Amino acid sequence: MRKLLDAVRDGEAVSLAEANDVGSIADALLRLSSDAKLACQMGQANREWAETLKWERFAREQYQVYEAVLGGIDTASSVTCI
Repeated sequence: MRKLLDAVRDGEAVSLAEANDVGSIADALLRLSSDAKLACQMGQANREWAETLKWERFAREQYQVYEAVLGGIDTASSVTCI
């Protein structure tokens, strides 16, 4: 849970509330529902974050890592397929 809390910033893309605390949850919902600008800012921040999770980006980054690690090795000639 600590890693998740490190990844979010309250008020930027999420509105944190205490678990099992109805008042805290209600306050967070009221704050968001009564502030259209905040809701739009959080929506945009979440869209930008979601863009970083796309498969194409992950695949491109992994490919770049593999290229860097292999350093120009001709993998086609070094792999035997059965």
